[in-house]
Amino acid sequence: MKLSRFFKKTAGYTVIIIIGVFLFAPLAQAYRIEEIDVSPNNNDFVLGPGKTELILDPGETTSRELLISNRLGRRMEFQVSIEDFSGGEDPKDVVVLLGDKRGPYSLKDFLHPELSEFELESGERMVMPVTISIPADAEPGNLLGAVLLRTSPPKQELEQGGVASQVKIESQLGTLFFVRVSGPVTEAGEVVEVGTEQSIYSGGDIPLDIYYKNTGNVYLVPYGIATITNMTGSVVDQVEIPPWFALPGATRFRSVDWESGLFRLGKYTADFEINRGYGDIIDEKSFTFWVIPWKFALGLFGAIVVLVILVKWLHKHIKIRVK
Repeated sequence: MKLSRFFKKTAGYTVIIIIGVFLFAPLAQAYRIEEIDVSPNNNDFVLGPGKTELILDPGETTSRELLISNRLGRRMEFQVSIEDFSGGEDPKDVVVLLGDKRGPYSLKDFLHPELSEFELESGERMVMPVTISIPADAEPGNLLGAVLLRTSPPKQELEQGGVASQVKIESQLGTLFFVRVSGPVTEAGEVVEVGTEQSIYSGGDIPLDIYYKNTGNVYLVPYGIATITNMTGSVVDQVEIPPWFALPGATRFRSVDWESGLFRLGKYTADFEINRGYGDIIDEKSFTFWVIPWKFALGLFGAIVVLVILVKWLHKHIKIRVK
């Protein structure tokens, strides 16, 4: 009888332990500090990854780890904050941080870093989990937010004065979170313009510019290729256009360089094939420009003039000596 009670109690404790493990397992994912090699001293700190992309269901919770490395050569204090971001009015602005304002695709209430502040010695790296919790009533579409990291000397050093107190906040880095809540969304966007800064170049690196407008409600990742042809229609080069992101409701600028070299001459055409980033839809655009290597031609002309003068001088002096 006593043995039976013992087994009943043991089984009860076991069930409680198992339930506790399942309930509190997510909380066990604590931060940790690792040692890193900082030789030579880079005099900076690093936050990674720079971007995190997730597809989550309403009501789903997950976490990702951020890596913060102190390579400043001294012990520093770090402060963690959350902000929304959006696309800027200027197509050349990658993102605009909104500070205390709430963005149209706000994620700030659903991003939860494990720490709000901490200290690291130089040569240490913080591995810090960030929990992303999507509410059950979240609508399908984008949620955008950033985890920001500021650094300053420890408070006790600021209070003591000296060099450390001259600059309280030394720098700021951020990592962007792009969360797509699953469900029906509107994917829509297109290349609205391609071109270059000027119509005539003397050679070297020639910028190929693209303006892409996102008219949907989720961010898109277009990419493509530019084919360069000469006046006869022959392909002289191809330039890869790596993926870039365009936020909802914003026009995004992208530029890649064509290394034309010094010996190109004539009229050239850049033919773009840009994948919109959804549905395998391709936008085709093109523009023309001229390459006239006048600097090279001017230098060559100068060299020829000098050579002619030198030949005449030598010819004159050789005749004199012969006489």
